[in-house]
Amino acid sequence: MKAVENWVRDIVFYMIFVTMVMNLLPDPKYEKYLRLFAGAVMILLAFGPVLRITGMETAMAGIFEKITFENDVRTLKEELGAADERRIREFYGRYRAAAEADIRSMAEHDGLECESVSVDVAEAGNISYVKLVVRGRQDQTGAGIASVRRKIGAYYGVEEQDIEVDVKRK
Repeated sequence: MKAVENWVRDIVFYMIFVTMVMNLLPDPKYEKYLRLFAGAVMILLAFGPVLRITGMETAMAGIFEKITFENDVRTLKEELGAADERRIREFYGRYRAAAEADIRSMAEHDGLECESVSVDVAEAGNISYVKLVVRGRQDQTGAGIASVRRKIGAYYGVEEQDIEVDVKRK
């Protein structure tokens, strides 16, 4: 009998509390959301003893834990995917910088005064395009340009038509 009294008392106190909160709402547009939430809690309060007696409370807790776990797994997968994407972008950025430094070194080894180097890295990690800007006169740099194009093409597997070399006059 005491359990029934406690159950009824909980429901009455909850109804009084919800009524008080409804009256204190600053804007009536929030009332429908509060009613939805209050109704869901009321259902749990009303059917709580029945759920406890039939053992459904444990089953509902298990279902809730399963849903929570699945949501956590989905969130973790999304976070790992984003971290992998960042790591791959950083790797390609470092690879691009290393390739640019290497190409600059090749050009300077062939006697070219290198002003800038830019490299496009394809999604598979292959270099797809190289742009090299050197200083000097065309007649002085011709042999060096041909040599560095061959070296870049052979080392990085880039077609010579995808290696652009601009000559700026001194």
